[in-house]
Amino acid sequence: MTFTDSHVDRLLDAWVKNDRPETPSELRPSALVVEDESIQARVTASVLRRIGFDPVQVANSADQALELYNQHGQDFLVVDLCLPDMDGVQLIGKIRSGYR
Repeated sequence: MTFTDSHVDRLLDAWVKNDRPETPSELRPSALVVEDESIQARVTASVLRRIGFDPVQVANSADQALELYNQHGQDFLVVDLCLPDMDGVQLIGKIRSGYR
């Protein structure tokens, strides 16, 4: 499923209005937050859930993110650039190249 700017705008507008339309769970985009700082990860995941992403999974390392992505193939990623085991740009490169 591909999400356009209008999809994101609608989700954000609904979140700001606190009037999010109920979307069947099978149509909700999934997300993966890759962040080694636990508070930042929780806040980011919470915002994503609030605007309609479900499920939202959190990984605290690049290795864990690769494992989760290979299992679930999330629709949307939020990646910290400075991870302890690999930088975020390298992680995105591995995901884009089809790393399994």
